[in-house]
This record gives sequence, structure tokens and C-alpha cells, in this order.
Amino acid sequence: MRMQEGKVIKGRAVDSGGTGAEGAVVLKRRLFIGIELPPAVKSRIYKAARPALDKIKKGKLTDKDNFHLTVFFIGEVPAEEVSEWEDCVARAAAENQGFDITLCHTGYFSRKNRKILWFGSEDSVPLEMLYKSVLSAADSVLLRHEKPMASAQPGANRPFKPHVTLGREISAEDEAVVVRTEKIKLKVEALTLFESKRATGRLAYMPIARFRLGERV
Repeated sequence: MRMQEGKVIKGRAVDSGGTGAEGAVVLKRRLFIGIELPPAVKSRIYKAARPALDKIKKGKLTDKDNFHLTVFFIGEVPAEEVSEWEDCVARAAAENQGFDITLCHTGYFSRKNRKILWFGSEDSVPLEMLYKSVLSAADSVLLRHEKPMASAQPGANRPFKPHVTLGREISAEDEAVVVRTEKIKLKVEALTLFESKRATGRLAYMPIARFRLGERV
């Protein structure tokens, strides 16, 4: 069943600057699928990550209010396709039961001479299963629109590395930003479709729809 009193949380379409066949503006929305974090967990992550954050020389830090666990990045889609991605999230959520994960360390991905800094979790079989369900459901949508399948993308068959992005284009010594932290427990009960958009000059990740795990719509 859909959360928020049985209603999908609707986001507002934004103009990405594309045009249709007759020159009409095509509304596109930048979407991704992820797991929301309670405010208290966001605060604990930020506090636990301070030893790594304090070592950063340069970079773009993520606003604490935007902390989340990304499961699958969709990208820009026409506004009329959003309902198909809502159904994708609903299907993946229904196939999995709620579970707990433990967030416990910082790390990074290298991108040329910069880093993406993140806060990661211990390995989780239920989370890996949720990820595979999302890829399968996403494949159905992508195939319908003759786009490359999610399960065929580079890295799709590697173990899923769930993480909260702390910052991008980070400049810091490698060992300085890898920190073991306190263990932060997170109860995962829902899967959410987000829209990435700018509101009052700030980047914000807005929930469009969320679905309880293990419940069919």
C-alpha cells in the first residue's frame, strides 16, 4: 500500500529545456530510487563523519537534509513517464520485506584527481535483494522505451555498495577520509522515488512516492 495516508506524494514537473517534435517544451524530471533517512539518523551520520569531513581540503559537501541511500539512479525522464517509475518502485517494494542495516564507516570513490566521499553500511543480504528487485523492475520500464537495461549497465553485477553521499569533487588524503565510526542502525521499511530539483536556489531531493516494503498496492 502507498504510504502517506494511501496517497502518492506528487512532485511538480520542471522544465529541463528540452523541446518536442513541434517545438513545444518537454517537461522532464530528474529521478532516482532510494531509501529515506529519518532526521535523527542524518544527524548521527553527520556527527560520526566529522573526523573525515574535517580533513577535506576542498570539495562540495552534501546538505545534511539531502542525506539518503541511493538504490538506482534513473536520470531525466519525460513527466508523463513518472507514473511508470512509480509502478516500478511499487513492484520492487512489494517483493521485499522490511529489514535493518548498520551504517558504520566512511569511504570514497575516485574520479580522476577528486573523490566522492560517502558513509557506508555493513554487507546486507536483504538490501542486495532489494537492489536486484529494483533493477528487474527498472528493466521493464526501460525496455518499454527501448533504452538499455539497468541490469546490463557496467557494474550492475558487482555487489551493491549502499552509501550516503557526503560530498563530491573532494580533495583530501586517501587515509584521512576512511574512518570507522559508531554503528548506526537503520530500519528500512519503505522504498522511495525521488526527484532532484532546485528549490529557492538550493538542490533538494524531493520524495514523489514511497511504498512500504512487503505490501502490494
